Amino acid sequence: MPQQFKIYSSSAGSGKTYNLTKEYLKLALQSDNPGYYRSVLAITFTNDAANEMKERILSALRQFNDPNLSPKQQAQSENLLTEITADLQEEYPGPPISREIIRVRAARTFEQILYNYSEFSVSTIDAFVNRVATAFTRELNIPYNFEVDLDTTTLLNTAVSLLLNKVNNQPDHALLSRTLENYALEKADEGRSWNNLPTELAAFANNLLNEQVYEAISELQLLSLDDFKRIRQELYAQKNQIQQAVEAHAQAALALFQQADIDP
Repeated sequence: MPQQFKIYSSSAGSGKTYNLTKEYLKLALQSDNPGYYRSVLAITFTNDAANEMKERILSALRQFNDPNLSPKQQAQSENLLTEITADLQEEYPGPPISREIIRVRAARTFEQILYNYSEFSVSTIDAFVNRVATAFTRELNIPYNFEVDLDTTTLLNTAVSLLLNKVNNQPDHALLSRTLENYALEKADEGRSWNNLPTELAAFANNLLNEQVYEAISELQLLSLDDFKRIRQELYAQKNQIQQAVEAHAQAALALFQQADIDP
């Protein structure tokens, strides 16, 4: 059995892309089926890296059967072909695999990819997740024609607008209305502006996009608005207790200053 998990850890420019290309080619060419590449998935972080991987894989497949290469390109292609053949022979014991067999498989695979390029699965993580979501829109309970918006500012502002649109006299939104009303009144009591609520909500909502607080936000989703109201009341009660204790100590300190006749 071939190794199921491999890690290549090295600095930039040391040949990681070369090794990854070789590993992809080994997987795609291990079978005599030219469409086996459809069963191979390669994902990267950026579009540039994905495009580079695609270019290197297709270039290698083409050069295995290209008689018009320069001497340098021919040597590099032959070295890669030799490495792939040796690795496949070692990792997949069975009938002998020759360089000519790999050449034939490479030509057929190259042709299949060109005719079915959409099934050449070398993409970014984002693109892969988007494909999965598109295939399971019904199970995920999302519209089949959903769109991905990477403009977080627009997304948050839209979410805040939808939230504020719920503030009305309907009974099922009464608690939300009172909560936002109390928030605005507290701002006014503190001498701060109360009419920039949408901006403040959108600014605070940026925390939803912070990976460092993802777990905490996930737990908060289990709470209802009533739970938040109760927790808020408990926190304010604790705050008042602490403030009263601090004030008591401060008064005692002032009394000691007066008894000792110590001026400011």
